[in-house]
Amino acid sequence: MTEEEKMQNQEFEEDYVVAFRNIPYFLFDDMGNERKSDYSNEIEEIKALYRAYEVGNKFVPEGSNGDYVPSNLRFKKSAMIMNKEARFLFSNPPTFNVNPDNVTDENKEENAIIQDFLDKVLEKNNFNGNILKAAKDCFIGKRVAIVLNFNEKTGISINFLTSLEFTYEKLNGRDNELSKFTSFYEMTGVDSLKEQRWFKKIYEKKDDVVTVEEVIYSGTGDIEEIVTPKKKIKFNYIPAVVVLNDGLTGDLKGKSEITSLIRYEKTYSKLANGDIDSERKNMNPIKYTIDASQESTSNLSTSPGSYWDLQSDDTKSVDRPAKIGVLEANMHYSNPLKVTLDRIENEMFAELDVPNINSEQLAGVITSGKTIEALYWGLTVRCDEKMLSWEPALKFIAYAIIEGAILYPNCISKYTDKNIIPNIPIDIIVENNYPLPEDVQEEKTMDITEVEANVMSRKSYLKKWRKLNDEEADKELLQIQKEKQMLEESYIDYNENDLVDINEDVNQEE
Repeated sequence: MTEEEKMQNQEFEEDYVVAFRNIPYFLFDDMGNERKSDYSNEIEEIKALYRAYEVGNKFVPEGSNGDYVPSNLRFKKSAMIMNKEARFLFSNPPTFNVNPDNVTDENKEENAIIQDFLDKVLEKNNFNGNILKAAKDCFIGKRVAIVLNFNEKTGISINFLTSLEFTYEKLNGRDNELSKFTSFYEMTGVDSLKEQRWFKKIYEKKDDVVTVEEVIYSGTGDIEEIVTPKKKIKFNYIPAVVVLNDGLTGDLKGKSEITSLIRYEKTYSKLANGDIDSERKNMNPIKYTIDASQESTSNLSTSPGSYWDLQSDDTKSVDRPAKIGVLEANMHYSNPLKVTLDRIENEMFAELDVPNINSEQLAGVITSGKTIEALYWGLTVRCDEKMLSWEPALKFIAYAIIEGAILYPNCISKYTDKNIIPNIPIDIIVENNYPLPEDVQEEKTMDITEVEANVMSRKSYLKKWRKLNDEEADKELLQIQKEKQMLEESYIDYNENDLVDINEDVNQEE
């Protein structure tokens, strides 16, 4: 292998994310031997999935016979398609609504306090930005965890953890509630094991009692500091939830989107790089001479406009003039190759139900929001499937934030000027918002028709299109009624005055 090839491979094998750093196995000492061995093996698989996402899937290029370095450009099609999927899912973040269907005059103010508090907590934790990144981690590493931390000095933190930063166990194996949750991360980012510091946090639930313990280890496994001795927390459940990507019944690990795309991407990269190498060869075609003397061909220049003074080889027994030619390979394979590459790419898009739409198609085919909705129907359904896992987890986090504010009241002042959070029954609805354009004018026209047909109230129309709350909508309707009444009264006054003027004119003529 040449030095250039070695440098290429070294570049591609670099670890591009912090999670690639070797995770010491002593962090899993509190797990059973079987689970410890299973998770240790999975770590290497997950690292490879992240590496494939960051730098593309590794493939074996066509051999060069030692006369040139073959192209080794990785086409990151898997990452591109997964990013499209993640953006469609969460680029418009989900909306959390507190008691949207149970608002009365009695609980309106209390609901508003809870809604405002929840929104402020999510905003200060940059929840909308982090959930998009977490979706990508979930697609790559099979699963993610969402963890809440309540600190009466610093407030409430919401952390998303990748699959390389936590382990978990469930009650009775398959129940949704966690019985144990362990998170860990490296604090230092150095190579020396003695200087490394690993933070480990363990939640454990036994007999409806939840305990937490925080310890800092060195890279050699020695305890450097016990940050929080094992103690009971106020929650009767572990304030963390795990979101699995796809998977079947009983699957506690999830599935990576990359595994279904790897072979397509490898084949695509191999064919595309072979094409690149062919073009490189044809850009510098082979030049040959026949019956030319060695002296006249020894230092021929290939610069533009060069002049070659070729002489025949006098050593030949037969006097033949020198000839020169060029060997250029034709590119008849280009069209079939393009069809093959397009087919592979379309299969990759179809694997994740992401529409493969280019700018030409957008300009020539898509004419309305309804058309776009139809094109993205498959991806919408796929994301609805993803939300079957994400929605319960997001609801859990919202409920836990509100309950934690009641259990840890000193956290409240960092997000609202209220002293307490109302302890009332709540129902939280999580609505996902897909970034699809709508035919607004058409929908407005339909709603106006429904209002005129008395199948939709004017109040509902104002709330939908003017974004008014109940009180604002009532005021607007009252104002509309007043203005209508004023117009009717002025019309009657105008008609009466007009009749008086006509009678006066008639009398004057008589």
